[in-house]
Order: sequence, then C-alpha cells, then structure tokens
Amino acid sequence: MLAAARVDEPPRVARRVPPRHRAAPVLLQHDRLEVEGEGRPRRPVGVRAVRLLRALAVASVLGAWAVIVLGGYVSQTESGLGCSEPISCGTPTNPLNPGAAVIESAHRAAAWIEGLVVLAMLILVWRGYRSWGAVRNLTTFAFGLVVLQATLGIVAVATALNPLVVTAHLGVATGFLAVTVLNAAIIYRGAPPTSAAESAPPSGTPHSG
Repeated sequence: MLAAARVDEPPRVARRVPPRHRAAPVLLQHDRLEVEGEGRPRRPVGVRAVRLLRALAVASVLGAWAVIVLGGYVSQTESGLGCSEPISCGTPTNPLNPGAAVIESAHRAAAWIEGLVVLAMLILVWRGYRSWGAVRNLTTFAFGLVVLQATLGIVAVATALNPLVVTAHLGVATGFLAVTVLNAAIIYRGAPPTSAAESAPPSGTPHSG
C-alpha cells in the first residue's frame, strides 16, 4: 500500500496579544496623598479638600475684615458697653438705647463666626496639609491671634474700655487680617508639597529610562 502523502501544514504562528495598558488617571495639581508617618496609611487629599481649604481661607479674610469694620462702628457709636455680659450680650445696659446692644452683639457674632472658620481651617490643615509648612504655620498663628483678639475684647469690656486694651485689641485684629491675607495668597498661588513616598511609582510600574 502506498502511504498517503502527508501534506505539511505551515506552522501556526501564535499571535501575541499586547497587554492592555490602562491609562494612568490624570490627577489634578492638588490630588495628593499625604503620608502621616511610617507604617501609617496614606490619607487622600483631593480636589474637594483643596476647594474647602480655599473657601475657608477666603472666609477668614472676609471675616477678619468684617470684625474690624464692625469694631470701628462700635467705637464710633460708643456701643462697646451696650451689653451687660462680657461674652454673651445679656440685657442692654441702657434700655433707652437698645441699638447699642444690637451693634455690639453683631460685632461679637462676627467674631464668633470668624473663630469657628479659623478653627475649621486649622483642623483641615493639620489633618491633610501638615507637610505644607507655610500654610500650617500661618493657620496655627492665625488661630492663636483670633483667640488673643477675643480675649482682649473681653478684657476691654471688663475694664470699661481701657484705652490700652482697646488699642491692643485693634492691633491684634489688624495683624490677624494681614496673616489671613498672606495665608490665602499662599493657598491660592501654591500647591501642597509632594513627599518622596508620593513621587515613587507604585509597585509593578516599570521605571522609564
């Protein structure tokens, strides 16, 4: 018997399917990962946190300006002693002129709101931006100034508007405004620093070069 002729088929060349490369996510300038310390997980600092920080920075500037303006109006209308209590207004000291208590209450309300804004900003900075040295230091300094400013305001009322205390109160308020303006400018013009752990590529990512 004749063996059947065997026709050699051409070898099949296996098609090499290129691996799918997933495009790296495009991160905005302020999408950072803050490293809290060795062995601790990273906390994401995203765009929302940056927007919140900027909003608080602007609010702190506007609040500082409003407190100074209202304080000047209190002085011009001689309403500094319009409230019977140094912290909460209480009852008006002059029932014939209740407007003085209203003006002084507005000044104190603005100061309280400003203090809460700076406190919220301080918490946000220390939780997510503590490596941003300039912003961290200025925010901490601003919080100390706003506490000192409020304390001097209480002392001014308790001492029946002592001129030295009132002058110191105004000086601290002016310095606080300057610090908030500088801090807001740095926050808007700068960016959080990138740590070494953030700049390192993730595991499995080939190095270029």
